[in-house]
Amino acid sequence: ILADKTIDSMFAAQFHSCALADGKVYCWGYNNAGQLGNGRSGTGVYSSVPVEVGGALRGKVVTAIGGSANTSCAIADGKIYCWGENYRGTLGIGSRTGSSTPMLIRGGVMNGVASGLPTNYTATALSTSGSRSYNMCAIADRKAYCWGQTVAGQLGNGFIPASNPNDNEPETYSTVPVAVVGLDGLNVTSISQDGYFSGLNSVERGMYTHVCAVASGQAYCWGNSYYGQAGLSRSRWSTNYYVSTPRRVTLPAAIQNDSVVSIEVGLYHSCLLTSTNKVYCMGYNSTGQLGINDSSTNMSATLLPVTVGSQGIPSNETVVSIAAGANRGCAVTAQGRTYCWGLNDGGQIGDGTKINRFNPTESLFLRPTKNRYIY
Repeated sequence: ILADKTIDSMFAAQFHSCALADGKVYCWGYNNAGQLGNGRSGTGVYSSVPVEVGGALRGKVVTAIGGSANTSCAIADGKIYCWGENYRGTLGIGSRTGSSTPMLIRGGVMNGVASGLPTNYTATALSTSGSRSYNMCAIADRKAYCWGQTVAGQLGNGFIPASNPNDNEPETYSTVPVAVVGLDGLNVTSISQDGYFSGLNSVERGMYTHVCAVASGQAYCWGNSYYGQAGLSRSRWSTNYYVSTPRRVTLPAAIQNDSVVSIEVGLYHSCLLTSTNKVYCMGYNSTGQLGINDSSTNMSATLLPVTVGSQGIPSNETVVSIAAGANRGCAVTAQGRTYCWGLNDGGQIGDGTKINRFNPTESLFLRPTKNRYIY
């Protein structure tokens, strides 16, 4: 179905993937919660080939897509539509009822719940990453908005629920988008979120959930910094590693005059790309996801961004975009090649091995084509 179509964007969630092609969305994979958006749901109605998402998107031109766990989202005509699982408000529609077809996220009041989005908002981007989290975020009118789970402060609105909340208590999630505070007057240009739910009553509840954004050339993060993945002074060894409002990431002295172009997050780490085409990562390094060619810090949190090893990327190539998978990072160069580092137990790096890589390693299977995007 995608033959002869131009693929503009893709995302891969936990058990399903979607592509944006010629203004339409196509999804494939698991469909237990209706995340394929074709009006069907259930464990036996998965699809091993792309199916077109219809419903409210039919006849509209889609400009962006994103997804998380069993939820998919798209932007069409400046408005946000989501479909799939909605257990913790991930659809952002003012209820916890799932949908197998796209549902419009409205500004104002939805299902009796006041949304933080303006009535006539214009959305331009959805959060990247999000392989397993119960959150979604978006950029609208140059501001950041998030919805879904909030046990670790990942909504960025200054709120964290009680230390041991019940799973059914409303304060543990938001069914509508809320405005991220502390970025007033700044121009938000990039946003990324990832993590997964680990149990409300555990010490590490929601521990792998954080959000980062680029606003006016600076990196900001909030949510859980258990392993330093939010790039903040708080870490798993401090008394409180939840950050409920955006905090600016302190850059190394060598790049403090650089601006941040984009930021991408994984479960345990985050990576950023600067205006000088340099890549820096922070957080956990258990499988080499920091790309620093050193495994000695694999059990500690790196709270400040560190330089991704350059010896894996040829000096004559320039990094133009980055991505962060669950436990790895990737970079695409202007020369059209892709380099990845981190967990490789299932061949995620694409170098023909299943050996974890602590330094950028070329994804050889992509070499025949010129790559321009990776999720």
